[in-house]
Amino acid sequence: MAVVIPDETLYAAHLTAAELKQELAVLLFERDRLTLMQAAELAEMRPIPFQHLLAAGAFARSSIGPWWTRRAWSSIPAKRKRLLARWKSTPSCC
Repeated sequence: MAVVIPDETLYAAHLTAAELKQELAVLLFERDRLTLMQAAELAEMRPIPFQHLLAAGAFARSSIGPWWTRRAWSSIPAKRKRLLARWKSTPSCC
């Protein structure tokens, strides 16, 4: 399915098409709508770089929008903490 977003909208949001896909993928992953693999595919990234994007916390609450509620946001940090704990416990290979 193709979604057409006018260039003017991306310009107004100060986003590139790739950044919009990443933000959408992070949002859907953090709301448990997509698995990690599905979200990485949506963001057009490999899984490990997508995990790094999540761990970096590159997407602040303000970038998601003013409609984002405190109740929904409260479940997100725990998921990030679990991901970070898993990465710290695994040896780096590269």
